[in-house]
Amino acid sequence: MTPTDSADFEQMFEWAPISLWLEDFSALKDLFASWRAAGVTDLEAHLRADPTRVQQCAAGIRILQVNRQTLALFGAASLEELQQRLPDVFRGDMFTTMLPEMLSLWNGRLDYSNQTVNYALDGRRIDVAIRVRVLRGHETAGTAY
Repeated sequence: MTPTDSADFEQMFEWAPISLWLEDFSALKDLFASWRAAGVTDLEAHLRADPTRVQQCAAGIRILQVNRQTLALFGAASLEELQQRLPDVFRGDMFTTMLPEMLSLWNGRLDYSNQTVNYALDGRRIDVAIRVRVLRGHETAGTAY
């Protein structure tokens, strides 16, 4: 990729008319590894047995980058504000609807879609359709989901 191509990609990401997120799930991958090491084989049963475990999963998601549309949609002034207030975004009934996502990741799927819910920083509920794709080169690292 030439420097011009890279700049074009960055502008395309930044100005896309849809919400785009680049996330690091390596902490979630580590959490899953610890549960596997402890003998967990059925993630769904494990999560349903203790709902706080789904919150642990959500806490394992780190935002690396979002675009302008994401900041506007969630009412955040900056990426830093969104990162700091992630518990306000990932909360409530989101923990119920994110189960298929966690199962997809647990089972090694690198590409999946889901209907879920997030919350804007002002408390508005946002019903979202997500499409997740692990970026090429990060399949085993757990980053950039």
